[in-house]
Amino acid sequence: MVVYNRLFEELFRRHMYKVDLEKMTGISGAIMARLAKNENVTVATLNKICLALDCQLSDIAEVVPDPQDALAKDDSG
Repeated sequence: MVVYNRLFEELFRRHMYKVDLEKMTGISGAIMARLAKNENVTVATLNKICLALDCQLSDIAEVVPDPQDALAKDDSG
């Protein structure tokens, strides 16, 4: 699963609020909420954020094992 903790750490480091990023990128509050909940967002959204913050995808997102996926594998056999 993809988690966006790095994005919010980056915003904190830059003394920025979520609303600041919304204004810079044109993304909605609903999309910011999805990011905060580590839900799926489009690559276009991630691209807008990277361009606005002048950073790489790895600076704002991280792939980590999903505990639910591990449970599903254990149950399957």
